[in-house]
This record gives sequence, C-alpha cells and structure tokens, in this order.
Amino acid sequence: MSPVVPEPLPFPKRWPWLALGLVVGLAALAVIGLLHQREETARRAEGQATLFANELRDAVREITTFGATVPHGDLARALRPVIRSTATTAGARLDRLRATLGGDRRADELRLQLDAVRFAAASDQDDATAYAARLTASANRMAATAEAIADDQHARATVTGRETLAGATIAVLAGMTLLGLALQRAHRLLVAFGRRLAAAIGDDGRVYRLGGDEFCVLSRPGLDVAPRVRRAVAGGDDPRDPVRGSCGLALWPGDAPTAREAMRLADERMYAAKGASGRRTAA
Repeated sequence: MSPVVPEPLPFPKRWPWLALGLVVGLAALAVIGLLHQREETARRAEGQATLFANELRDAVREITTFGATVPHGDLARALRPVIRSTATTAGARLDRLRATLGGDRRADELRLQLDAVRFAAASDQDDATAYAARLTASANRMAATAEAIADDQHARATVTGRETLAGATIAVLAGMTLLGLALQRAHRLLVAFGRRLAAAIGDDGRVYRLGGDEFCVLSRPGLDVAPRVRRAVAGGDDPRDPVRGSCGLALWPGDAPTAREAMRLADERMYAAKGASGRRTAA
C-alpha cells in the first residue's frame, strides 16, 4: 500500500455532472441531427434537380431525333403525344423536387414553363419549325434553371456538412471539458479529504488510499483513533463540508486472526455503513 497521493478520480457526487453532461449531449445531438437533416435534404434536392435537367435534355434530343424521321407536314401532330408524355413525366419529377425544396421561386417558374409546354402541345400548331424551336428553347431554359438549383443545393449541402462537422467537434470538446472539470473537482476533493484524515490521525497512524474513493487508516498498537476517523469522515469541524463518508473498524488480533482478515472485516463493515447512509466517499 502507498500513502495518499493526488490523482484524478471520479467526482464523489456524480449525478449533477452526469445531468449536465446529458443535457449538453442531448442539445448537441439535436443540433447535429438538424444540421445533418438539412444536409441530406440539400443533397436530395441537388440530385433531383440534376436528374430533372438531364432527363429534360435527353428528352429534347430524343424528340428532335424522332422529328427528323417524320414528314414535315405531320411533325406537329406526331410530336404532340410525345411532348405530352414527356411533360407528364417531367411534371412528376418536378413535383418531387418542389416538395424537397419546400419553397423555391425557381421551382415555381419551372412549373409554369412546363405547363406552357403542355399547353402548346395541346394546341394547334401550323408552323412545325417554329414549334420545334420554341420547344427546344423552353426545354433548355428549364434545364438551365434546374442546373442552377442543383448548384445552389450542392453549395448549401457542402456548407451544412462543414457546420455538422464543426458542431460535432464542439460537442466533443464540450464533453471533454465537462469531464475534465469533473475529474479536477474530484481530484481536489479527494486530496482534501485524504489530508484531513491524515491530519486527524497525526503521528498515531498512517493513511493510505486503496483505490477509487476508498482510504485505509492503520493506527499504532494500543492507540484508539476511531473517534478521530469518524469525526474526519463526518466532515471534520465543518458540518457543511461536502466531502463525507462512511467507515468500518476492525481490530487485530481482537476481531480477526490476521491483518489481512482484519482489513477484509473492516472493508465489509465500511460497505455496510456506506449502504446504510447512502454516502459515496469511504474510509
């Protein structure tokens, strides 16, 4: 066994620190969860906008290729059902994008432009060349708008991802700070308790730390230091002292045949007293 030495230990009264740590941890998790959700939403919107733009451009290319195989006089009539089908598919894609964005003026503009294309496909069109040109121009504008939305959402997701990482870092640092404060507080309290116990015993015995918040007092033969130990454990001269404990006493060879058995018996009595009082610090 070694004399009492300062070293970090858990705070004797842990629940206030645990409660504070729990509150800070839950708040940090809530903020990180919110940031992560925002990042995921931005990533999803980016993907949907990019897919909308790509599908729209692919559809225009396919319609253009199809139109090249149709006689010029039948072009408008042949393209109308193809355009209506493409507009319906694009409309469903756009509705999902608008729901993900939760409100974006450009998404509303895309809806108006798509409705205009659908209306044009349902109307009579005499000039097939002008009809195809307007269709291509409208599709290109919508694709460019969707790509701009995708770029904005990509930038937003990137920034939010960095904020999430920063929030997680802050949460870890806050937790480590609380833990450090708790350990430092426990260090001071237990060292003060050990010193108070050693001062109460004086030259009539030695004080040792067994581990955790447990101490052992060995007195010189023929000396009764139990009253002083109990007084020190009870708070010394200050009844408001926050460091208190429970103690168990065993005499050797009166209570046990060996010193080891005496220490075991004292330990059992200490834990019995500790359980009865509900205290954490023990001697």
